[in-house]
Amino acid sequence: MNVEDSSEALSRNLGSRFERAWHTIVVDLLLPYAVTKAVEIVYNNIRHKPSGRKVNGPWVFAADPSLPDGIAHPASPEFRSHQGPGGDFSYHFREVLEDLRKRFQVEFFFMAPSQDTRGSVLAYYDERGDATWAICNRENVWDPQEKPSTWSSSNATARERVPPPGPLTGVEYTLTADLVLSEAAGATWRGYERPVGRAVDGEDCLAANEYKLLQMPDGLSICLPRRVRRGTGAFQVSMHWQMDARTVPQETVVYGADGAFESFRTAHYTV
Repeated sequence: MNVEDSSEALSRNLGSRFERAWHTIVVDLLLPYAVTKAVEIVYNNIRHKPSGRKVNGPWVFAADPSLPDGIAHPASPEFRSHQGPGGDFSYHFREVLEDLRKRFQVEFFFMAPSQDTRGSVLAYYDERGDATWAICNRENVWDPQEKPSTWSSSNATARERVPPPGPLTGVEYTLTADLVLSEAAGATWRGYERPVGRAVDGEDCLAANEYKLLQMPDGLSICLPRRVRRGTGAFQVSMHWQMDARTVPQETVVYGADGAFESFRTAHYTV
């Protein structure tokens, strides 16, 4: 399904439940910095769907996946994860690969202020580099000793969303590919189609008309390139979570003209 299809064609809803078993939890390992002590996380992802029970893992996260350019997943060495202040999190390719059969994708996660729920959006591309679909998730924290959490997904879209009234400002954080973190206070939210921080535009960048904005349930949205290919120009992918009329967190990943990941950016804008 192409991302340019109508919202009616994208109105399929999915539902499932999942549970995760963390045998050892070390928060330090989830941060995008080197681990300085011997730690280990064993991670299982168990999904209960109408078609049956599906188990991913177990995956073992030790000190080795904490690399100079982020956290590597044991099952996906071409991906990196980065986490910003406040728990904002992204999972993405280190670079746009020449072989597009390994399909490009980016996933963003936002932690709610209550710390008991998070929202996410995944953008997925096909083997031609064309945007194929985007899906949003909403997860609720649970006690694994009592019951699985609930997890709902949807790729339904809305045609438009009314932006919050008045100017929104916040602190913008930028984490570079070599894990240098910087911040800019007093920054202003620029709208759904603009990135966190400075604009990604110029001669070696994708033009504005090469992006698509998708508004999704739960106040989630994503602005993504219609096509991603190595060497076609620098680009960005941005996700928003309009929690209410006063708060809009945003995350952005930026790739250079050579296809390499350049930065992960995050901000929480408020009235």
